[in-house]
Amino acid sequence: MKILFTGGGSGGHFYPIIAIVQELNKLIDERKLVAPKYYYMSDNPYDEKALFEYNIEFKKISAGKLRIYSSIKNIFDIPRTGWGIIVALWKLFLLFPDVIVGKGGYASFPVIVAARLLRIPVIVHESDAIPGRVNKFAGKFAKRIGIAYEEALEHFPKDRTALVGIPIRRELTQLTREGAYEYLKLERDIPTILIVGGSQGAQMINDVVLDILPDLLNKYQIIHQVGMNNMEDIKERLTVIINNHEHISRYKM
Repeated sequence: MKILFTGGGSGGHFYPIIAIVQELNKLIDERKLVAPKYYYMSDNPYDEKALFEYNIEFKKISAGKLRIYSSIKNIFDIPRTGWGIIVALWKLFLLFPDVIVGKGGYASFPVIVAARLLRIPVIVHESDAIPGRVNKFAGKFAKRIGIAYEEALEHFPKDRTALVGIPIRRELTQLTREGAYEYLKLERDIPTILIVGGSQGAQMINDVVLDILPDLLNKYQIIHQVGMNNMEDIKERLTVIINNHEHISRYKM
């Protein structure tokens, strides 16, 4: 059996795929089944180490973001997406997986379109309460749709949709405190707040956090995931906001 996964653009699309593979491997071991061959098709591998660890073969295509607003980038991204569909058609035809699992994101669009044209069964998983455009499109013909929040049900056919939650990698459910304080250089007697805005960060969240950061640091230590694209901007602003704060060491970015 061949199972092809597709998604991309952020860890929120990629890592649930790894969690799904973990659970599939667990079922295969428990039931003594023949292991399927796994593939991942996207515009970049995202985490090559994870793909290697779980024996997932990467298949590259091109993909552009589908913007609904006017942008000069659409001049380049629309043709890129069109070419991605052609490449996905060819690669899927040669591979012809038994099923395709879509996690959403712009990079999955060419694959989903190609799967539709080739009549390859598609399963979709949506992690958000309001589905993205690619998953909304895929939901029109997907064989099965998994959602994480009940609110998403109104966007998909009810007879093919199930509330399944968010796939979580096994290692994230096995928490341990050993080494965490030392690694992050945290104070043991100060409450800790973790602030995340997805793997890409979130500018609005970052702005709010920085506005109140001096007051927060008086009572808490902060672990703030700002997103790679926001790192330099946050560093520059921090030199003004908390450079002379007596508890500057409590902020971890």
